[in-house]
Amino acid sequence: MALAPLSESIPYPPPKSDLGIRMASVKMSGLVQLLLCGKVDFTKAAATEIGRRALEPGACDEIYQEGAISVLVDLMLVPNLMLQFHVLKALVNISADPTSSLDVEAAGGLPNLLQLLSHTNSEIVHKSLWVLTHMAAAPDNHEIMRSSGLAPLLVPFLKGSQDPKKSKHLLQALKLTTNLLIGSPSGELQVSLQKCGIIVPLLRLLLTSTDIPTLQQTLDVVRTFIVIDAVVAPFCDSKGLQVILKLLQVNTNNDIVHRLLLVLNQLTTAESLQREVFLSNGLPLLIKFLAHHNPMIKLATMWCIFNLSNLVEAQQAIWNMKALKPLVQLLKTEKGEDEKCVLVGILGNLCQQEIVRQALVHMAAISPIVRLMWGKRYSLETNRNAVAAVRLLVYEPAAVRGVIQLGGVPRLIELIQSSDDRIREYSITALSNMALDELSRSTIIEKGGVSHFLIALEVSSDPYTQYLILAGLNNLLLDKKAQDTVRFSGQLEFIHGLSQEEVGGDPDKEWRQEQAFAVLASFEPREYGVVVPEPVLPPVVSLPPNVDGSLSSESNGSPIIVSELDALDSLMEETAQAPLTKPVPQWSSTTELDAVVIAAPSTDAVVNSESSSSDAATFSEKDIWGADGLDGFMDSMNISVHPPPIQASVAEQSDASASSSSSSVLSESAESDTVVKKSDGSLSEKKVTIKCTWCSDTKLVRVMQSASLESTLSAITAKFMDTPTNIKFKDEDGDWVDLESADDWEYALEVLEATKRRRLDLALSGVRSSAAAASSTAPAVDEDESDGTSVASTSTSAPPPPPPPAPPAPPASSARKGPHLLTKGKGPSVIDISKVKLRTAQPNSPRKLNPHEEAMASIRDGSVQLRKAKMEPKSNRPARKPTTPHGMLMANLMDKLADRRQSIKHDDEKQEEEDFDPDDWS
Repeated sequence: MALAPLSESIPYPPPKSDLGIRMASVKMSGLVQLLLCGKVDFTKAAATEIGRRALEPGACDEIYQEGAISVLVDLMLVPNLMLQFHVLKALVNISADPTSSLDVEAAGGLPNLLQLLSHTNSEIVHKSLWVLTHMAAAPDNHEIMRSSGLAPLLVPFLKGSQDPKKSKHLLQALKLTTNLLIGSPSGELQVSLQKCGIIVPLLRLLLTSTDIPTLQQTLDVVRTFIVIDAVVAPFCDSKGLQVILKLLQVNTNNDIVHRLLLVLNQLTTAESLQREVFLSNGLPLLIKFLAHHNPMIKLATMWCIFNLSNLVEAQQAIWNMKALKPLVQLLKTEKGEDEKCVLVGILGNLCQQEIVRQALVHMAAISPIVRLMWGKRYSLETNRNAVAAVRLLVYEPAAVRGVIQLGGVPRLIELIQSSDDRIREYSITALSNMALDELSRSTIIEKGGVSHFLIALEVSSDPYTQYLILAGLNNLLLDKKAQDTVRFSGQLEFIHGLSQEEVGGDPDKEWRQEQAFAVLASFEPREYGVVVPEPVLPPVVSLPPNVDGSLSSESNGSPIIVSELDALDSLMEETAQAPLTKPVPQWSSTTELDAVVIAAPSTDAVVNSESSSSDAATFSEKDIWGADGLDGFMDSMNISVHPPPIQASVAEQSDASASSSSSSVLSESAESDTVVKKSDGSLSEKKVTIKCTWCSDTKLVRVMQSASLESTLSAITAKFMDTPTNIKFKDEDGDWVDLESADDWEYALEVLEATKRRRLDLALSGVRSSAAAASSTAPAVDEDESDGTSVASTSTSAPPPPPPPAPPAPPASSARKGPHLLTKGKGPSVIDISKVKLRTAQPNSPRKLNPHEEAMASIRDGSVQLRKAKMEPKSNRPARKPTTPHGMLMANLMDKLADRRQSIKHDDEKQEEEDFDPDDWS
């Protein structure tokens, strides 16, 4: 409650003398002429009449227009004491008008008044202080009065005097000081008065004075004096706080108690003094005043408790003193908005304690708090305190249900677009914490909360507000509808841009970047415009056998790795030169462009592309396929003219034996077991293929299925030459789950078995060291699954283009953690907790396959061929044209094979028509 400037006029009694009666009929212009006549009696009578007329409405304007103010200012310094008294008395009433007070200062009245403060006559001094008090009430006079040197002249008057004639100087000096301090919110005059030693005289007046008006005015001076920290500390060092608390205990005057509480409220806005008041047992005294019958005292007490409730110790003390129930009762019964505003603020601060939140739910306090969020009925400050309380209450599930039932969700969503920064911050925090609950999350999404979050994110420029919005989106993205809304909003690229901004040591920007990475983890990189290179899988390595199955002596046991095109060339050379009785390697048709490994023939049978390019044009069908031609080769190899069924990919057959003569494809049931049977009858433990992706670097690691989590992490660390800080894997629903313990590792293996995936996908995160980053650019090295030897992958084709520069690696906690409680905050009534509560893994539940997954499942079952309907992944890809002679010959042969299939189909249809007899049709 702000103080208003003090202004008081002097009433005039009706005139009794003949001269006074005659003056009442004189016009203002005539009165001004009498002021200048030089006769004391007429001048005194004219000044008295002007002072009497100044009390009439609109008369001050006429006084100024006739020039009476300038004449009166000049007459203040005349040697006649009686004339000075009547002139000053008239100026008191004239300066009571704010506009006329400016005219008095403009006429040069301030220097004359300062000179009269040292006058020997107490009445002259008193009237001078009175005029100065009225002049200090005008805002336009504040600056010139502060710079006039008035402050040092006031302190002697505040020390009081034993002379009864000068006692009224003290009260008028207190009023003048109050008006001057009200006009100095910046604190310049307060510092000047503190240097002049005003604190001790004020405290002495509080302790010794028994006059109620003097105490009231002294408390007003103290209240306007302690507005900045520069004077609060000296005031408390002089034991000013103890004086206020002592007067609260012993004083019974309601007006004095009210002013004491206002001073205490001003002091407790500083956090250091809040603790000092609490340690001085000020809280129990304030709790007693809550039951006071005076509403002004009760309201001032609530404000003091509101300031103290920011302390955790005070929150616990209020609960221990069983004061929560009276506060809730007051919130339900009080009619005034000011009382409701401060009470909901107190409860909002107390909600930082879990036991208080639970008690408020049982006391049915949710309803009165939620109703205070509606701005059409209550003020902005009331809305702010109510939303601040709701954002902490929703930590309790029962409170969340209450907010939903009372219609609080639409109001919170509406407040996201509020012009008040704190209301916007509190509403976003409340919705984010409510999104932890599945019911409230779906309610927020249905009411359009995701769209409001995205709009607020786009228009906001504050990093902390953007952090809150991204954290709320991170919680809402647990729902597929929210993911679709964000996906089609076009804001993913903007969020990606926020994740790439420089942090520069700003904690708000660090939090924002962390949540931006968490939001982006729910989407594919291509959805927000990031082109991630396809991971290059290391080729499968096999030892080349000879015809009899033994290792070739020429190759010295070194593995031979060929690409798919070279495999076809080698197969063509081998078929043309080797007898048909020799085992011919077989490969499976795959939808991916995987490397194909074939058994290398003997050295004399191998013809590379360079040496055979000159002879390719002379090859005939018999030279390639044998004496029986293509038909005989197909019959001997049991190759059907119809398209072969889709078989398992090479990656799934990598556990088979390296020898082509004894290789066998594992059945589906055998692959699901931990131990598999080799071709020689021995048992071997099954291995697990792990695809590890760290930023733009992707590597494959193979470990035994019975390997522990520690050994697996060691293999991953050795592969990347660095240790990740966070590892996640995909569960059955496709969500990323943290891999932190041995139980998580066992669950990951169970998911791999249940989903029948070819490999286990792991997402790594953390800051890469410079050595590890440099090693990622080196040639890929893979381990042979038989003896663990490492072989650098080579290829006859041109080296791949360098990958695009990798985006900055997200922090260790940037992978999607799921929802968390927002507890970082600002403001006096906001809880500051550095820890973040992460969500636990959601229970697995069957989900509906999307169209792509259903089509792929049909392909695996063999019920749908790859190039049917919409499942044509290579239809948009241009046909690959062979450039080598061998490739051109193979393309020609494949065209002949297609023609042969078509011819056979046509012959079969023609034969069916010839065998058809209409007479046999019945």
